[in-house]
Amino acid sequence: MSIKYKNYYITSFPAKDEYKCRQRKNKKLEPFFFLTRKGFKKLKDEHDDIQVIGDVKLLQQKYKEIDSDSVENEKLKRKIKGTVMMKLSHIDDYQKYDLYEQNRFRHCVGYAMVGETKYVRLVKFSPLYIILILFLALLLIGTLTNCPKIDPIPIIMGDDIIEQQEEMTDSPICYYVPFEEITVLDKEHPNFVLSNVESNKDTYYISYQILINDVPMTNKDGSTYSTGAIPPGKQVSLNLWKQLDKGVYEIKVIATDYDYKLLKELSENEKSYSSSEYASLLGKAMKPVSHTLTTTLKIVK
Repeated sequence: MSIKYKNYYITSFPAKDEYKCRQRKNKKLEPFFFLTRKGFKKLKDEHDDIQVIGDVKLLQQKYKEIDSDSVENEKLKRKIKGTVMMKLSHIDDYQKYDLYEQNRFRHCVGYAMVGETKYVRLVKFSPLYIILILFLALLLIGTLTNCPKIDPIPIIMGDDIIEQQEEMTDSPICYYVPFEEITVLDKEHPNFVLSNVESNKDTYYISYQILINDVPMTNKDGSTYSTGAIPPGKQVSLNLWKQLDKGVYEIKVIATDYDYKLLKELSENEKSYSSSEYASLLGKAMKPVSHTLTTTLKIVK
């Protein structure tokens, strides 16, 4: 077995008076406060280093320990990347939950804190997606069979329908691969890797700039280095072990998100735009808020 899953411990959000929060209550677990979607949006707007590292199913039935290759392969296929721990109320122990890269067709309940700047998305199964798929299937069948148009029957779900509709109008979250607190590079592992996860497919390209001890990394001509827009599922590897002397460095990585569809259209039709049109559309594709990822880099020689 080769996977080394990291454990993340949920802690109660401390500033519940400043941001909209809810309390998670369960007979087996210690209560904790987590951010609602509105509260999290406010926090993210005010702090550019906030990261969403994955999704957690609140109603997960059971957790499998990795005790065989078959369990490891199963977790890989399901895009499970770690473990989230919730404190039990009656004993000094934790309940374990799988941390998913992204969980589709789930309703976001809120965001729980697992680090100073790291959060997990708390999700539940949403029947609205099934209803929507069934409705579209019925609509397609009706169109193909030339049936007369029938007004759909309204589905009443109480207050929860407002929550569901709000979720569907939210902009999709851009997912990042968080760094470990300390990253070690040596002769066998010389590369510093910057990636765009598969979960951002059809939503975001990401470009990165690097600051080493608060000094921007540059190209040979003195211009500021940038990876350029990385497509989902791809990565850029930089041999910083070769470029830097032995020692410890504080690394800040500035991530900028780009609208996938708009940037793809620009790259495919670049010659059809004037330089001013291209610059204008590129500005529209770039998201207004960048995000900062940090790690302490140790070079061993």
